[in-house]
Amino acid sequence: MSTERARLYLLLAVSAVLFSAGIRQYDLWSPDEPRFAQAAREMIQRGDYLAPHVNAQPYMEKPPLLFWLMALCSAPFGDVNEFGARMPSVAAGVATVGLTYLLALRVLKDTRLALWAAIILMTNLRFWWQARFGQIDMLLTACMTAGLYALWRFDEERDRRWLFLLYGAVAAGARTGWRACWRPWPWPRSGMCPRAWPWPEPSSRPRSKASPPTCSATPSDGWSTG
Repeated sequence: MSTERARLYLLLAVSAVLFSAGIRQYDLWSPDEPRFAQAAREMIQRGDYLAPHVNAQPYMEKPPLLFWLMALCSAPFGDVNEFGARMPSVAAGVATVGLTYLLALRVLKDTRLALWAAIILMTNLRFWWQARFGQIDMLLTACMTAGLYALWRFDEERDRRWLFLLYGAVAAGARTGWRACWRPWPWPRSGMCPRAWPWPEPSSRPRSKASPPTCSATPSDGWSTG
């Protein structure tokens, strides 16, 4: 095994431990974590993975990729819990650290600087926090970083295979946090963003006046939204 690959694996292992330690030891925090986890839970219960629901009401405020991943990570447990709800962010944080190291290695041409770039990133308080929090931000960050890395590799090598990663990262980012990609576009033949998602225009989309979901501990499932 090469030294660079060993450093990469070490970074991934350390960041995985750093981001995942204790993520089941505290409840889901209002307002976002309970709402997103409930959307994933209702996907599993309803068997409907295309139209997210929260408290049996359609929830179209966010694209569904995070909810899909929460449901997938929670499948072994039979229900969505703190671990399953936060694991997508943990995995995205680990991936971002690894991609940052690889990108810095290509851009800076210096192993030491690339290593420090990854270490500084994963020990940054805000980054560490987001990598342990069941929100969309870290997943979107990973998609953007993967796109930047693929773009740099394509510019260096002119290998069209890197374009698949680039477009895949853009598409995943659109399904994660880029709201505009889920609304009808004025240029339908661009082929860059999906048009099938039933997303109304902001002016016509009803907004709930109810208070945001809160998180409370219960003996049965450990948390609930209401």
